[in-house]
Amino acid sequence: MSLLAPLFLIGLGAIALPLWLHRLQTQSLKREPFGSAMFLEPSERRVHLKKEFRYLILMALRILVLALLAFAFAKPILQRPPTLIAGQVPTLHLIVIDTSFSMGHGDRMNRAKRIARELINAKAAADQTQIISAGGSIERAAPATNNGATARQAVAALEPGAGRLDFGALIAGLGGLVGDVERHIVVHLVSDFQASGLPARFGDLVPGPINDHNQRAVALNLHPVVAGEAANWTVEFVRETVDGLDVGVRGFNTEEQDQELALFINGQSVGQITKLVPAAGQAVYSFDKVEYEPGDNRIEASLTANDLLAGDDTRYAVVDNTPPAPVLLITTSKQSLSVTYLSVALATGPRGYRAEPVTIAELDPRVLQRYPWIVVDDLGAVNDDLARAITAYLNAGGAVLSTLGEQAVTRERLPVTGHRVGEANIAAGIAALRSVDWIDTSHPALARTRGWRSVNVARALPLITGDDDRVLMTLADGQPLLLEHRRGDGRLLLLTTSLDNSWTDLPVHPVFVGFIAEAAAYLADEAVLDRQQRAGASLVLKQTRGASGQVVDPAGRTVLKLADTRRAQEVRLDQTGFYEVYTPGRQALVAVNADSRESDLATMSPEALARWRSAVARPEQAATRTDGAALEAPPLELWWWLLIVLALVVLAESLLGNRYLGLRADAS
Repeated sequence: MSLLAPLFLIGLGAIALPLWLHRLQTQSLKREPFGSAMFLEPSERRVHLKKEFRYLILMALRILVLALLAFAFAKPILQRPPTLIAGQVPTLHLIVIDTSFSMGHGDRMNRAKRIARELINAKAAADQTQIISAGGSIERAAPATNNGATARQAVAALEPGAGRLDFGALIAGLGGLVGDVERHIVVHLVSDFQASGLPARFGDLVPGPINDHNQRAVALNLHPVVAGEAANWTVEFVRETVDGLDVGVRGFNTEEQDQELALFINGQSVGQITKLVPAAGQAVYSFDKVEYEPGDNRIEASLTANDLLAGDDTRYAVVDNTPPAPVLLITTSKQSLSVTYLSVALATGPRGYRAEPVTIAELDPRVLQRYPWIVVDDLGAVNDDLARAITAYLNAGGAVLSTLGEQAVTRERLPVTGHRVGEANIAAGIAALRSVDWIDTSHPALARTRGWRSVNVARALPLITGDDDRVLMTLADGQPLLLEHRRGDGRLLLLTTSLDNSWTDLPVHPVFVGFIAEAAAYLADEAVLDRQQRAGASLVLKQTRGASGQVVDPAGRTVLKLADTRRAQEVRLDQTGFYEVYTPGRQALVAVNADSRESDLATMSPEALARWRSAVARPEQAATRTDGAALEAPPLELWWWLLIVLALVVLAESLLGNRYLGLRADAS
């Protein structure tokens, strides 16, 4: 028997508590002198023995409760002897080869392939072999086969990838890899066993039964390709500064050494810097007065001297120098507070927009089609000609963000949307301040904004909503504060208050900038891409209103075509470098780097590997063959049996304790 979490046995120290509580003194150690007892009435002598015995049983039960609790958390497992099965039972050998980024160091991959070939050659004739590639994703490199040549060919085709291997996730996914085959399974894991791949709980490394077939044994054999630590240099980060770029270089298990770093922007050399990097430490290289081209810029920071793991000697980054996109802002006055607040919020958002204020009197309605979305700071001020133009713009698929103001107060119905104004005399003066009561956080414009509860609203136009409306936010009195109105193929977000300070204090709260940024991304159909991604992650593509695009990987191959974007919603980033994302209105770059944890080549300690081996089947036991095949049975977990016993003991302790309290009450 072994323990998966032996540190929980420290809890056995709690046994001292019931021992201290149950200390009993059967006789008084202090004796007082007394002259004579001849005139005292005789009394019945108190017997402490029975009471003391009952205390000891209760104490033993309480000690047993604490001991069972500690052992249950320590998760004991029992290694069962190999099960003899009559006849030659075929076995499926699942050879899992680590193809994570760290396996590209030196000849690790060649060693792994050599071990895999030896395992294939050693299998019995009736056994099958299946090759699994485990890196950023876990995939079948070849189907189960009795043909050794086919399995060896699949092994030869494997190469290290750019992803990271999590051993806990691998063990958890064994059932999905094997399926429902009627064979006993022996899993051979061939890896460098990086320490960074260990899960948080050691118990996650022990495979359980893959399915409910009682006659299937599951064994796990570990085959390390290296031992100990290896030195490695890596470019850890590229970061924008006010003056230029900072680049971090780190060494793992390295000595103090000068390292030269070269910086390239869009393929052009910017400069080289040499610095002394401390032993197993980090140094920051600063490049000042860096100039960028308009749009996306490809940044590559590379060590001039490559080591045995060259893949992390270069760091990729993207600097977006795209000029702000113009957005039409229709207003009654270019000097109004609404224009000021909206212009600042649009400029400071992640995407960056440049507001182009135009008064209603100066506006040529034909220019609406030039903009993917527009802003109207008071929908009530729109005249009939402009209302018809905005309605046609919405029907054609345009998008509008609008607020209400003084011009909307006098309207019985709003232009464009046709909303009827409710019976409320808000023009008579400023009402009591109201707060936001309900928010539809499932809507894209509100999903990531926080701080609405602190907003105060003095005036808001009460509207009668219809079937084409979706209320997104309400005030404490149930009145809509934000709603989405559908018209044709277009969308209109309507804020029923003004951005003037006399109506609400929303513009002075941080949530206002976030809301404008999210609303802009929603109305413009622009999902803000994360330009820095880790290999193995997925690039999620937002598909709205039939928009299409394509994705090109660092090797120049199209991994997602125009026709595919109507079905596929994400692309797996399995290479390092720059991915190009094309959408109808824009081209964007995404920089992909290997997971920084893969650069630390420290392997599991010998103690950790020995502990893992002790918790799973050993290779020689799983491969034993006699007249009846001997296969190692999975270890038996005892902790849940201990929990059942613990529940019974707790019940007994409770009953005995209640009985003791009842006897004391009767005695008193």
